[in-house]
Amino acid sequence: IDGALALYKTGKGSQADPLKAQVEQQFLADELLELQGEQADLASMINAIMDRPQSTILGNPEENFHAVVKFNYADLKKIAMKERSELQGQQALVQEQRKATKLARLDYFPDFNFDFMIQRNPGRNSAWGISVGFNIPLWFNEKQKRGVREAEARACANVLELQNMRSIIRGKIKGILAQLDTIDERIKLYKSGIIPKTAKTL
Repeated sequence: IDGALALYKTGKGSQADPLKAQVEQQFLADELLELQGEQADLASMINAIMDRPQSTILGNPEENFHAVVKFNYADLKKIAMKERSELQGQQALVQEQRKATKLARLDYFPDFNFDFMIQRNPGRNSAWGISVGFNIPLWFNEKQKRGVREAEARACANVLELQNMRSIIRGKIKGILAQLDTIDERIKLYKSGIIPKTAKTL
């Protein structure tokens, strides 16, 4: 701005040049405010993740980039499939529905009940008895079959949901790895190209 004003005062520059520089300064000030807001949000998230008070000061970032860490997709997938609590809960539902299906199939078979009774009378002979009962499913083509179909449908739905969750997790891992590669390339681009060339231009 000062340079443009000096050129304008000497008659070598136009009046629009200082105005353009001032407008550019306002754009940069607006962008700085947005970056400061993002920095505050990130600091708040980091403190929340670390379970620290929101008043904790993180300090300023330092240019201290370590060697690039290469993550293996197969290893990350194995860990995620084993440790994700959502998958463990869904696997428990799948096992529960499979057992429910087995129990529903048992309704095709008759139920037998055996009871044994002893009656003691003081001064008299004791009495005992045995009772046997059974329940035969006569309408197994309707009631029991519907119960089995319902249990099988629930089991199938839970299996499909489990497969869907696994696919989503695999996709997220791929996406995060791609983001990491992109960030590494951007760091290299800034360090080797953009920052040195911008400094020389200024």
